[in-house]
Amino acid sequence: MTSDSRRSRSTDIGPPPLDWDQLDCRAQFDYIKVWYSHKAFLPAMTGSKKWNKLTQRQTGYSFTLQDPIRQDIEILVKHLKNPILAAIQLRVDLKPKLTVPESTREALLVDTFNAMAGRFRPEDVALWGYGTRGAVNGTGQTPRPFHRRFPRDDEFLVYGQRGDRAQSTAYLKRTNEGALVDPAEHCVRMELTLWRQGLMEVGLNALSELLGFPYQRAFRKHFRIVSNPRVRAVKSRSATVLRKLEQKMWRGWATAGVGKFAISPDLPDDTLNMNVRRILARSKQQLPSSDFVLTSDRLSTEKIGSAFKQLGRRLKV
Repeated sequence: MTSDSRRSRSTDIGPPPLDWDQLDCRAQFDYIKVWYSHKAFLPAMTGSKKWNKLTQRQTGYSFTLQDPIRQDIEILVKHLKNPILAAIQLRVDLKPKLTVPESTREALLVDTFNAMAGRFRPEDVALWGYGTRGAVNGTGQTPRPFHRRFPRDDEFLVYGQRGDRAQSTAYLKRTNEGALVDPAEHCVRMELTLWRQGLMEVGLNALSELLGFPYQRAFRKHFRIVSNPRVRAVKSRSATVLRKLEQKMWRGWATAGVGKFAISPDLPDDTLNMNVRRILARSKQQLPSSDFVLTSDRLSTEKIGSAFKQLGRRLKV
């Protein structure tokens, strides 16, 4: 099978491709959180802000600022004496271009989410393993695996556990804190949240380090989009074996996209809990990384990388 026929077949039987001709891509901070010894008076800033007292075991406060821009970060660095970062959340929004007719925007967003649901796979290139991987979390629901189905457009893809090193999510954003959002603001959103240990592992410690940080190099891999699977090249395999592996691969791709493929054996087990029986059962239902490779989508990598470059420019002092 030629590479061209593989690409054609992958879009025919698996998740749809992202239509980048109709989509804008923007990366920005959703929020930043810092630690400080006490509540302090701060000048006006663009985003909403909130002080919270730390737990009984800790002294001081956390300060959270939504949608920060460079000037906001500079104010905090000055008035809070360059505080320690406690957490950040980055987002990448895929939104219909202004030229897309209003009548087709919703259909484009649903198609974009369907593409994302089958192609969003950050964990193979993370510095750590995600505790909850390949979970779908509908509002008010317990996370469920999606290795035997594609997520619906009212569900959330969740990679990682809240409060751990990192958590990546992807969803079709139609609401904000329970309130409906103007349809013109609907988008497909990918988020990466890093808590203290995750921040340290990517080289972030104090707030000022966000100004001039290499966002593209550090974070693009956490927003990885897969183009298609391929059989891992092994010279000793016969044509018959390769043909059977390809058939199995395309059946899995059509069933659940990236969710059907197991992670690298170098990372922790793919599970939603620590029940060994369930871990083994799910592992048997996925296609092993020893036989298959998920190929990153070149155009998506370029678009998302460019969005992070622009974020870096906006935050450069």
